[in-house]
Amino acid sequence: MAKWTVLVGTILTIVGILSASLADTGIAGLFPAFIGIPIVALGALGRINYDQRKPLLIGAIAIAALGFVRTVGDIRLGLYLISVGPVHVDHPDQVVTHSIIAIVCGAYLYGGWRWLRTPPRPQPASNL
Repeated sequence: MAKWTVLVGTILTIVGILSASLADTGIAGLFPAFIGIPIVALGALGRINYDQRKPLLIGAIAIAALGFVRTVGDIRLGLYLISVGPVHVDHPDQVVTHSIIAIVCGAYLYGGWRWLRTPPRPQPASNL
């Protein structure tokens, strides 16, 4: 799960950097990177420290849950504005960006939920 955590955080960080550089949204375009960087850090620490892996990855799952909840509201508003007709949406590219964030975070939340429900594996033997 720690490998997937680092991968998810990296994807979110790349999406944030691309969103900020390609769209003229300012600091708000970096929102995925603000979610992705702590997730990468917690995943990397979880890979290093086996004893603290579960609490660290639960923290990463909590950050992903906040990102998912935050973006789903924006997606619903954006889709509503697009569907009602000729309404000007300030940043339609943000609807796409937030959709990517919601899909990535939602998939990670599902995987994290399944990981939390599985029984723990035995700890690897340490080399003395």
